[in-house]
Amino acid sequence: MTYQRDPERIVPGDDIVRREDIANRDAEIARRNAEATSSGLMPMIIAILLLLGVGYFAYTYFSPRAAEAPRTTEYSTPRTVPPTAPQAPSPSANTQTK
Repeated sequence: MTYQRDPERIVPGDDIVRREDIANRDAEIARRNAEATSSGLMPMIIAILLLLGVGYFAYTYFSPRAAEAPRTTEYSTPRTVPPTAPQAPSPSANTQTK
């Protein structure tokens, strides 16, 4: 049978009890730190999405709109269009049957 100590009986100078208490305390501190820091992948993903969303709305808010920047032709010269040449008659219309 393996050695099992009585959990009811605590010996104050016992090294095993002291080591178990330290291990339990360290495990509890580690658990509390893990809950408090919330480190992981999800906070990084949320931060990136938040920055992308804010950047998109800032870009659309500060970008020029069509109503604010109308196109004008005040300083441009009119485009000259050459007249189109008359179309040549189709070759099937010129052939005569004998």
